[in-house]
Amino acid sequence: MKKILFIIITLLLASNVYAIGLSPARVFLNFESNLKKEITFTIVNTIDSELNAQISLEGELAPYLVFEETLIPLGPNERKKVKGTLTLPEKIKGGENVIVFRVTEAKEATSMINVRAEVLGKIFITAVYEGYYIEPILTIKNSNDKINFELELSNFGTEEITQASASISISDQEGSVVTSIATNNLEQTIKSYGKAILNAEWLPSVKAGSYKAKATILFHDEMIEIEQGFKVGELFVEVITLPENIESGKINEFMIEIENKWSTPIENVYADIIIKKDGKTVATYKTLSDTIGAWEKKQIKGFVDTSNLGIGEYEIEILLHYEGKTTSKEATLTIVEQTIMEEEKEEIIEEEPEPNKLLTFLIVLVILLAIVSVYLFVKKK
Repeated sequence: MKKILFIIITLLLASNVYAIGLSPARVFLNFESNLKKEITFTIVNTIDSELNAQISLEGELAPYLVFEETLIPLGPNERKKVKGTLTLPEKIKGGENVIVFRVTEAKEATSMINVRAEVLGKIFITAVYEGYYIEPILTIKNSNDKINFELELSNFGTEEITQASASISISDQEGSVVTSIATNNLEQTIKSYGKAILNAEWLPSVKAGSYKAKATILFHDEMIEIEQGFKVGELFVEVITLPENIESGKINEFMIEIENKWSTPIENVYADIIIKKDGKTVATYKTLSDTIGAWEKKQIKGFVDTSNLGIGEYEIEILLHYEGKTTSKEATLTIVEQTIMEEEKEEIIEEEPEPNKLLTFLIVLVILLAIVSVYLFVKKK
């Protein structure tokens, strides 16, 4: 019964969720004292039947927005514009103020499940703060061998910004500062609601890895800081060496040496071992998975069974997997005749067979007993 009820609710929601459309979904305004402005939205009925759309508003500034009508009848697939008048006060709080414009399908309540279509729009009204006020955005881009830093400064204060500069300190994952660079100085006045860009460039000579840039912006005896993480180079694990020879007719331990070129440990690193003959795959194996530390070299272990592979040269491909990336390495692998049994045979041949120690002991014992018997016999006479 619960499953049936769930299916019914899902079907009802699916049939109603797109019943109403709204355009635009967002409106952006800069605050002006005592501003009076007309705002227009288009409400769309997306279904083939009539419906009534109910408008409601939310937010601290909602009382300052009035619509000519709040219950909008819509015919099948009809689009209708609704107009509202925004009358702002002399002053509002600084920052971003939001009015939520909610459009809901108007339905009479019933004893059955009552699902209403609904769509939201938002009106963003940004007001300046008293005095000097900057909101920065730091963008970091890799360009060939260079790292470009772009600081966008937006003036949300009542005062114009005529001087600004920034320094950017770059630190590694341990928090150690590796270098500091300076941006250019502000070359233009930033008026209220205006923007300007400061730039800096860095030619890194550090290891690949994750770093953090901290920009300190100075303007009119004020200071603001912003941080942003970025990467130098790419996450990479290199396959360094692998066995050149393995023996026939046995399960060989197969050690692959790898090196982490990245600044953090990487978990679940493993490799596929693909053996080919004349371009055709004849055997595939997988190593055990392992964790490799930052900048670490280590070996990962696999096993290769050559019971069904003849002596000779093969092509081998190693596919190393880590963090959704793959490193490959190709080489030549030679399967040679097993030599362990021959060595054992040689050792056996070289060893001189030892006399039976127990037999020797018994012979000596018999001789001693014979000597003692003869001595006792002679003594009695």
